[in-house]
Amino acid sequence: MAQELAMVTVGVISAISVLAGSICTWLLNNISATETAKRLEQSAVRHSIEEKYLMVLSGTELFLRSKLKNMDLETDLAHLNAVIRLFANDDVKKKHRAQSDAVVAYQDVFYKSQKNFESLSDGSEEFSQEWRKLMVALEELSGSMSAHIQSLKSFPK
Repeated sequence: MAQELAMVTVGVISAISVLAGSICTWLLNNISATETAKRLEQSAVRHSIEEKYLMVLSGTELFLRSKLKNMDLETDLAHLNAVIRLFANDDVKKKHRAQSDAVVAYQDVFYKSQKNFESLSDGSEEFSQEWRKLMVALEELSGSMSAHIQSLKSFPK
C-alpha cells in the first residue's frame, strides 16, 4: 500500500510539475509576444515621425531656396507647421518657433532692402548676420528632431 501511495504521489507531482511548466511557458510566451508588439508599434511611430520631420526640414529648405511668393509653397509650409504641432515634443516645438522667428527676421530685412532677388537664399551674402542666425536655428531644430527620434528607439544608444 505504501508503494502504491508513493507511485500515485509521484504521478500527481509529475502532473502538477508538467502543468506548472506549461503555465510558465504560456505566460512567458504571452509576455514576449506583447513586448514584441509594443516594440513594433513604437518602431512604426518612430519611423512615421522620422518621415514627417524629414518632410518639415526639406520643406523649410525648399522654402528658403524657392522663387518668391509661391502660394503652393505657403500651403505646404502651413501643413508642415501642423505636423510639428501634432507630432513634435516640447523641445522640437520650441526650436521650431525659434527657427520660424529667425525666418521672419530674415524676411523683414530681405523685403525692406527692395532688392530684386529670385529667392530668399539669394540674399544670404548681403544679409549674412540674419542668414547665419537662420541657419543656426535650422541646425538646432534638426538636432532636436534627431534627439526626439533617438528617444523613441527601443534600444537607445
